[in-house]
Amino acid sequence: MAEPTTSPIEPTEDEVIQLPQDVGAKAKKPRTDAQKTSLEQARLKAMAVRKENAELRKAEKEVEKMEKQQALAERKERVKKALAPKATPQPSAPKEPEDEDTPEEVIYKKKKKARKQKIVYVSASESESEEEPEIIYKKKKKAKQATRFQEPVRAPEPEPLRQRQIYTPYGVYRT
Repeated sequence: MAEPTTSPIEPTEDEVIQLPQDVGAKAKKPRTDAQKTSLEQARLKAMAVRKENAELRKAEKEVEKMEKQQALAERKERVKKALAPKATPQPSAPKEPEDEDTPEEVIYKKKKKARKQKIVYVSASESESEEEPEIIYKKKKKAKQATRFQEPVRAPEPEPLRQRQIYTPYGVYRT
């Protein structure tokens, strides 16, 4: 089979249609020299005002930035004061210069031991002499510790086997 050759279709001059331009648009009138000069002066004035406003906005941003930094510094200082140790050492009387030969005295405080509970048995029997009564020190009872392992749980006893009854249309079937 032979393929037909196709070429792109190009319009001829007769087929090109000219569309009308926008009907509602008016033609611009040429400006006079007086209008051009007044327009130029207005543009220059507007540019000057814009430049002044831009400088003002830039200055305001700088002021706001400085205020934020100052507020942040104040907050940091307030937090620093709040977290500082409450009991600051008071300046004491001027210390006398110590000789390097004399060793410094270091005092260690010992913790007091808890007293043992005394149980005193006094027998008012045969001799009431000045013998010392019998003193027995009672130790504190330790709390019972929890066991590491739980007690073994007994397995439940199996239920005795029961007969089941299955009802069918042909009768009762027992297993």
